[in-house]
Amino acid sequence: MAMRSIGLTVLICLAHSVGDVRAQLREGAYYPVTGVWSGGALRAAAIEPAEDDIQAGEAEIEGRITALDLEKKALQIGPVTVQWSESTGFVGIKPAALKIGTAIEVEGRIVGPRRLLAIIIERGPASLELNSLRVVGAVTGIKENADGSVRFEVMGMPVFVPGDVYRGLRSSRPDTQEEEDKQTSTRAALKIGGEYEVKLDYRKDFALDKQAKDDLLRLDQEFQLRLSYRHNDWVSLFIEGKVLGEAEPYKEGGHRRADVMLERGETWVRFDKLFGRNLTLKVGRQNFEEPRRWWWDDDLDAVGVRYRHNPFVFELGVARELLPTTTPENFIDPENEGVVRVLARTDWLFSKNHRLGLFFLHQNDRSATPSPGALVRAKREDPSDARLWWGGLRAMGNAPAAEYGDFSYWADAAFVAGNETLLELEPEAGGLKRVISRKDQRVRGWAVDVGGRWDSQLPGRPMFTLGYALGSGDKDPDRGSDRSFRQTGLQSNDEEFRTYGELLRPELSNLSVAVLAVQFPIFSDSHVEFAYRHFRQQYAVPFLRDGRIEADPNGISKNIGQEWMIFFGIEEWNKVEIELVGAAFRAGHAYGALSGKMVYSLFTKVTFSF
Repeated sequence: MAMRSIGLTVLICLAHSVGDVRAQLREGAYYPVTGVWSGGALRAAAIEPAEDDIQAGEAEIEGRITALDLEKKALQIGPVTVQWSESTGFVGIKPAALKIGTAIEVEGRIVGPRRLLAIIIERGPASLELNSLRVVGAVTGIKENADGSVRFEVMGMPVFVPGDVYRGLRSSRPDTQEEEDKQTSTRAALKIGGEYEVKLDYRKDFALDKQAKDDLLRLDQEFQLRLSYRHNDWVSLFIEGKVLGEAEPYKEGGHRRADVMLERGETWVRFDKLFGRNLTLKVGRQNFEEPRRWWWDDDLDAVGVRYRHNPFVFELGVARELLPTTTPENFIDPENEGVVRVLARTDWLFSKNHRLGLFFLHQNDRSATPSPGALVRAKREDPSDARLWWGGLRAMGNAPAAEYGDFSYWADAAFVAGNETLLELEPEAGGLKRVISRKDQRVRGWAVDVGGRWDSQLPGRPMFTLGYALGSGDKDPDRGSDRSFRQTGLQSNDEEFRTYGELLRPELSNLSVAVLAVQFPIFSDSHVEFAYRHFRQQYAVPFLRDGRIEADPNGISKNIGQEWMIFFGIEEWNKVEIELVGAAFRAGHAYGALSGKMVYSLFTKVTFSF
């Protein structure tokens, strides 16, 4: 295989002395070094003044991805391998968006020579040169040569600094603020990118009745255009716009439709390193996302703050929708209109591979609530107004065991409390609905979601997952407080993150979900997964919250049913991803005479990135 030289920019642990320049090399300080990785060593071309805010046992890397294995959750930047887990935080980029050549910034713990376990992975500056790398790590094995050159290691990576480069260390410091500003301004860069996504979704017998003629083939297309501008290390701008196309090439029973619309995506300005390096302020429409998407994964108009001081991370956001998100609608989604949200979470890496997190969400719906007898437009219908509080705790971690594979786990516990107003509406002529009743109730609920994953060393490298989730229910929902848990409404349970299945996709409310899955790697960067899920109500009631099956339970039996799924994730090309999903759901005794009926779906998604 041909050898290739890789240009590197490395922050290295050195010490500064006012005496002889060669006496500067000591452990404990952090200096940027620019060089080329060649012949098994980093050959430095320049050294800049030190930085001093890296925690012991950790490192930082900034560079472009040179190798990637999404199946193994690993990537390479030059000679350094980075691994991530479900506890890794992603900022400004999602795992699926990682590509060879993508610029990223990584903060993590050193787990071996030239190996990091990522704590945070963030989108890097678009201006970063193709083969540049930035690393922060502790220096070991310093050796000064007679010709004035120096050799040492950082993260197990050999570094060679020629004598003339070493002697120029102090002269590399900007003498004036004007010169420093000039150097910073050269980092400004504009980057344009995006993706085109095509989805085909075939659904059969979602009403559990062949006579219902509800089979459907849906075609969705999405074109995203993203513009990012990084003025310097402190200010950056991001703008995203989308064109959406929705069509129904086949609909049993007729009445097919097709729509094209525009949607505003993330649009924000970010200020980094406020009052120090670790504080970030973001203003505008932004994505709030946590690693499991169980609490939230949604775009909101908001002001967000993120603070990191190892081993703690704190995030806070205040959000309220200000404008409609899509055309041709000229109003805000009624479920979000007037809703003020305060979101907060903390993350504490209390040991090498284990972390704890706290979550908080306050949601206050300040929109007007119509009285019984009032008429509202059907498109503006909002059957629930609430003032709710969520809080919870998460534990996540992994236990590497080279002989048997890697073990990881998660455990979420949450509660919800507050007050809710429910409206019952009946259709009227002219696209209107009339409010016929109004009910005020207290809300008290809880939920747990626990599970583990074994990435084994067995033949075929299978990965096994076992999980169980339970959301509280209410034995008599028509009386007193509603003790059913409900999720935040910001969680992700769509085709990108199938937490509770492909077909049913219920909200975790008055429901238990058990899952058993096994995943196998195929080809070089793809995988196939087989999953089984069983759904059961805590109390038998005649409804499910937000399920996709069109039939209702009978309120007598608790057994909702079971689902089988096969998933192919194909990522063999640099800018193309393919998903193929097949699923079947068998109705349980909760559906009475429809018990045993089957529901099927086939789903395909192809994504082209540019």
